[in-house]
Amino acid sequence: MARRAKRTNDGEGNVTPIRPNGLDPQLTTGFMDRILNLYGSLDGERSDYMNACKSIRSDMAEVYKEADNKGIPKRGLKAAVKRRLLEHKIENIRADMEDTQDVDAYDMVLQALGGLADLPLGAAALAAHPSGPQIVA
Repeated sequence: MARRAKRTNDGEGNVTPIRPNGLDPQLTTGFMDRILNLYGSLDGERSDYMNACKSIRSDMAEVYKEADNKGIPKRGLKAAVKRRLLEHKIENIRADMEDTQDVDAYDMVLQALGGLADLPLGAAALAAHPSGPQIVA
């Protein structure tokens, strides 16, 4: 004799059958379809984003060309811009940490790696003694 599917209550009054030999294909397909639709929406958003970026990158290319025409080397300017962007990113690493334990752990790791000057305490020490440590023989 065949077994009847068990039923579970999801807490909201909906009863969902659980098949004795696996998942409910109809329920699983429903979730799969919803997720695939969301990926489709994500692709549309990505396309809009890429189109907006294309316009901005075109403007950037014009500015680089303008600078090159005024005698500023394009590659040098690009390298300097890249450096400035990376410096900004590095400066924000510590500031973006929300948990004070994470900040403390980050500071300890930097100190262990010899990066004390990059920490607030190290920066204050360098400001107090800009010539660096005095070695007495």
